[in-house]
Amino acid sequence: MNITDDVSTMVRILEFDLVNPDGLEVASELTSLACITVLALTLGIKTYGEQFRSLSYGRVLVILLYTSSWAFATTSIIVVSTNNNNMISCTLGMLACDVFYAGSKIVIYAW
Repeated sequence: MNITDDVSTMVRILEFDLVNPDGLEVASELTSLACITVLALTLGIKTYGEQFRSLSYGRVLVILLYTSSWAFATTSIIVVSTNNNNMISCTLGMLACDVFYAGSKIVIYAW
């Protein structure tokens, strides 16, 4: 082996360490996953047996609120898992989080 092989091996090891998630990232993803699960369950409970024709304005707003909150949580877990020195993914994810968060606030104010 020569020095070039050693350097390239070291660079590959350093690049591999940058991609691995740390403990806080894993904890954040598990928290987001729990949030997504709870929101999906509550949305399913709220809409079980409902027919589209019988929905009132308030029920539509509740369903929109659950949907936008679910989308916000889903987007946040994508941002956490793809932010490893990828500025485009991180920027688009943050923008999507802002849109879904603002959407949930608009739905709340429409109440």
